[in-house]
Amino acid sequence: AAVLERMVKEPHLDPNAVLAAAKVFAEMRAWPKLETTLERLVKVLPDEPETWYDLAVLKSSIGKQTEGLAALTRALDLSAKRLETNPAASNLLLMARTDQRFNPLRPLPGFQKLVPPP
Repeated sequence: AAVLERMVKEPHLDPNAVLAAAKVFAEMRAWPKLETTLERLVKVLPDEPETWYDLAVLKSSIGKQTEGLAALTRALDLSAKRLETNPAASNLLLMARTDQRFNPLRPLPGFQKLVPPP
């Protein structure tokens, strides 16, 4: 785990290496390390909606609702833009509507505005 932590902090790290580290930390249930790694990943891949979505899921699950909503907002914005040019891409708004991992955020007015029912 220490090697992965050092690796994630490298300034010119390959995004795939960061993704691999995130998967390992998720399997280990090392939430603080996963949080740091996902925060690094959104800096390395700022235009990838799935990275923001994963960060939103984690923030939601560890009780950081405001940060979770902010990351989800970014994920859904990027997803909508991608759908304009690639209609076959994953629609993260549809996923968020049924993703049980967002249950801690569902009661919040901000979530209800961001993810309205169909």
